[in-house]
Amino acid sequence: MNFFHRYKWAIVFFGLGIIFTLARFIVGPSIPEGYTKLEKSEVESVLNAEGDKILIDLRDKQSYTQGHLPNSISIAPRELTAARMEELSGNKTKPIIVMSDTDKSSSKIALKIGHTGYTKVYDLGGFENWKHMIP
Repeated sequence: MNFFHRYKWAIVFFGLGIIFTLARFIVGPSIPEGYTKLEKSEVESVLNAEGDKILIDLRDKQSYTQGHLPNSISIAPRELTAARMEELSGNKTKPIIVMSDTDKSSSKIALKIGHTGYTKVYDLGGFENWKHMIP
């Protein structure tokens, strides 16, 4: 009894820390409303859809030079600032399609763009999902 009485606040804060940590893993990061992770089977239809869209290729310049999708723009992830996005699109409802070497890096940047208010962000994923479309 003396132990619990003596350390009750430490126990309370420790317990709260565990609860908040578990809650973070259960809830996970929020996904913006306009974000869509494309399945491999959906890639071609989204890329061939009519209308103006922005294709952002996050791969390094060498990979981009070796082969890229038509009309895509090579941008390093660190260069993709809010000002750069405004310069590219000027309209937060214009579809933005993000692609990279890996699904993880593509998703990370696509989610970041979605969190800044863009309403049509498509995550094309890693190179394996779309390499068959390079001319």
